[in-house]
Amino acid sequence: MTEPPELPLTFRQELAPHLFKALLGGWSCAVVGFAGCGLSNLLRFVAEPRVAQHYLQAESASTLVVLVEADRLLDPTQLFPVLARQVLISARAQGWPRAEQAALRRLAQQPVAPPADPLAEPGEPLAGILAHVCNGLQRRVWFICDEFDSALKALPAASLRELRALRDAHKYQLAFLVGLRREPGWLAAGRMSGEPGAGAAKFAELFEQHTFPLRPYSRDDAGLAIARKTLGWAEPPAPEQQDNLYRFTGGHAKLLIASLVYLEARQHLPWTNVERGLLGDPRLAEICRAIWDDLESADRAALWLLAIDRRADLAEADLNRLLLLGLAVGGPAFVFSSQFESYVASLPQPQPIPGQNRPVSHLRDPQAPVYW
Repeated sequence: MTEPPELPLTFRQELAPHLFKALLGGWSCAVVGFAGCGLSNLLRFVAEPRVAQHYLQAESASTLVVLVEADRLLDPTQLFPVLARQVLISARAQGWPRAEQAALRRLAQQPVAPPADPLAEPGEPLAGILAHVCNGLQRRVWFICDEFDSALKALPAASLRELRALRDAHKYQLAFLVGLRREPGWLAAGRMSGEPGAGAAKFAELFEQHTFPLRPYSRDDAGLAIARKTLGWAEPPAPEQQDNLYRFTGGHAKLLIASLVYLEARQHLPWTNVERGLLGDPRLAEICRAIWDDLESADRAALWLLAIDRRADLAEADLNRLLLLGLAVGGPAFVFSSQFESYVASLPQPQPIPGQNRPVSHLRDPQAPVYW
């Protein structure tokens, strides 16, 4: 079987440079993406050593990038041991000297004394490892955490406070890059009222300056995805078919791949016939439903007005947010995907949730000028 080529270093060029520049400055970052738009793919790409080498140049040798699947962090008793083990795994994968790896293993295996305060979170063995790496070796550690929503919503406040404390202890050398479906401040605000302390809110504060939306693929990245997913085809999609696929899916990763699966046996048909079939395909309808269910109620209401061409009823702030998220494109604006627009227009008008107040958004436009 032919393996797809590596993603080029220009992948997600609209966002990756921002992330690396922020992390290099000691800032933590959050990337917020709605269902199926390729968030995990982006984080895995950012965590690749060759990508860090490209963006960091000489600084990459002093930076340890640690990729973590956040569903492994939900047990608070295992939170710090799991992160410590991932540091060891990453140091080995990135070719650290054996003596340094041995020192990390010794720190990871040291017995942990119970804290004097039973409500305190000791953070060991991770705290000792970070002190050794950041203070002793003068290196950076970046934790890249995929699907961090559940961890931010469910971890005890004490655990999140300790993560924040570790970052504050190594302020310019330890940083987090988390992938989320909701903005971190919104997730923290949605935790159970009456929770002791403000651990979630304090941790979410780390991302206020650098929370970015992940939009669907650019035209170039969509072409790359098509090329990678059609390696085994007898004949790749023609340029006109690729253009039609991009318009139909808007570059949404999951819609694009599902549309390719449908197209493979129908390349000989006129596009009008293909599109008619795609609009009736239950797999694509299910993807559209997942996107819709993933959105905030206010964003659904605004998107529905845009889909049925009632732009005059749209508040400017709501339209600007759709554009920021990549749910709307162009000027005058329209729904990013003709498939998703058709799905939204078929739904009854969504009703706002009574008494729901949307927290302040900290999303930044990656295309806006950045003054560091």
